[in-house]
Amino acid sequence: MEELKLKPCPFCGGKARIAAIAPRLEGGAWTSYIFCRYCSVSTISVAGKTRDESINRSLKKWNERAQ
Repeated sequence: MEELKLKPCPFCGGKARIAAIAPRLEGGAWTSYIFCRYCSVSTISVAGKTRDESINRSLKKWNERAQ
């Protein structure tokens, strides 16, 4: 699988961060979202069975947004 890189914020060009949240219950889904440190824009939370799956889904949403 190709490694996805986090692009800068499409609105202000600022540096973005990834937040991954562990499941509360055993067997639960990981959730993650990406947000800009400067203008606070973010993606919606995305779920996945594993941490990597959730983060990759968030990265795709962030990187495919219109400029």
